[in-house]
Amino acid sequence: STTSGIGVYWRLEKFIRHSESEFLGSVGCTGAIYAIRSALFKPIPPDTILDDLLIPMQIAAQRFRVRFTRQAVAKELRKPDPKWERRRKLRTLAGNYQLIFRHPRWLLPWGHPQWFAFLSHKVLRLCAPWFLLAVYTTNLILAHSGSASSFWSVFLLAQSLTWLTAATGVIVPRLAFPPFSICATFFWLNLQVVLAIFYWLNRDYQRGWASHREGVDHVQSP
Repeated sequence: STTSGIGVYWRLEKFIRHSESEFLGSVGCTGAIYAIRSALFKPIPPDTILDDLLIPMQIAAQRFRVRFTRQAVAKELRKPDPKWERRRKLRTLAGNYQLIFRHPRWLLPWGHPQWFAFLSHKVLRLCAPWFLLAVYTTNLILAHSGSASSFWSVFLLAQSLTWLTAATGVIVPRLAFPPFSICATFFWLNLQVVLAIFYWLNRDYQRGWASHREGVDHVQSP
């Protein structure tokens, strides 16, 4: 059911990118279709994972604005493939880790014009699994404390039911409808954030990248 929930994730991602673009500019581009002024291009390391994030950030550092336009469309018609989607997500997240460690100044207000958007959009999502674990652990402790334990017990029950719904959605793919699909996708995405750490540290991304082509009728990039 994570496959159906991915659509919700992409709609949210596009909304965030469009909102960033309207404010100060987007912090990244869609790798399948983006254009830049050639004069603004700066060479990037050959082992860069996310060129469609590094290049726009370099351009924004030159005080130029990166715009997201809904009129530019790239479509790839293919059969849903969870394995391909997992590999793509791991690679993307590993690229975020790579850029953070290579450009730590981007996290500082004086380090990059788009520091806040980069921090809130790209960095905080990498912290989400650890925040969730901390919230659940804290809730577990408070539920067994003497003060207001009944309130925290209800909150703990709500959290537990949410994670149970997510686990059920992952284990039983036939439940491809809300709330199972959304909870399962939320769990799956946060799991990939953790796994991407090892994907990046083991340099699995250096094995190369092949786009999925099985079941593709045609690719359209108007």
